[in-house]
Amino acid sequence: MIRPLSAGLLMLSLIIGGPAGARVVLKISLGHNSVSERDTRDQLDRLLHKYDLSKWFYTKEIAIDDEAIPHSDPVLTLHTRHLKDDDLLLSTFVHEQMHRFLALSRQEDFDQVPPICRARFC
Repeated sequence: MIRPLSAGLLMLSLIIGGPAGARVVLKISLGHNSVSERDTRDQLDRLLHKYDLSKWFYTKEIAIDDEAIPHSDPVLTLHTRHLKDDDLLLSTFVHEQMHRFLALSRQEDFDQVPPICRARFC
């Protein structure tokens, strides 16, 4: 399902087959709906259908943005720089999912980190 969100944003829900027929729905938004963002979304879709990474999904909302530095909070965000390299895109995706896992599993500790440190290092 594709639906416009607002100027420059596009949301796509991907249904990924998981183990034993389980289905995972990922919501992917595009920052500018550029060709490279659409191509990165399609690359990620292809890779997530090829490899079962569902055990590493800690968030199902993903943004792809030409101008953003990859990060995990508040929305897992990927850049388009790994468009030609499947391994780097997959490793960045899993890396950011791990950040998300740590933030969720250690939320009480994370809340104690001063905001300036979170902004710079988390």
